[in-house]
Amino acid sequence: MACPHVAGVAALLISHFPECTNNQIRNAMIHTASEPPLDWRNDPGWDPYYGWGIVNAGMAYELLKNGGCTAGGIEIPPEVISSEIDMGGKLQKTIGCTTDAQCHDDNLCLGVQLCNVTSNMCYTQENTVPNCDDGVKVSFAVSPSMLLRFSR
Repeated sequence: MACPHVAGVAALLISHFPECTNNQIRNAMIHTASEPPLDWRNDPGWDPYYGWGIVNAGMAYELLKNGGCTAGGIEIPPEVISSEIDMGGKLQKTIGCTTDAQCHDDNLCLGVQLCNVTSNMCYTQENTVPNCDDGVKVSFAVSPSMLLRFSR
């Protein structure tokens, strides 16, 4: 159900900001997404279940209204993007930055994220990635009674 909601928010934003490109609308939506509640499926920042988070139409609207079409980052032409970086998915947020704030991520284990204003790509500042492995190993066992409870 995420796809129709995201498409609806994109259509709403395009109707209010027809001068913005589809990539600029997408960037605004990515940079204003709300973190989902943390559980076993997701980590702060990008994850395969929620992507960059839960779309927030109001925050995306305010970002574009107050900052203009490039508030979420600029559009990078496809010929500039290297083959290692995809136009969608996990690395999408790192493409098209104009300020360090557009590269900020709440996941401190990634290190300090900054914007290279020459290439308009986010990067990790050298020697800022902490060792986030606390050494704790987690395991769990599921009892048959728990399986019956969840299978109903």
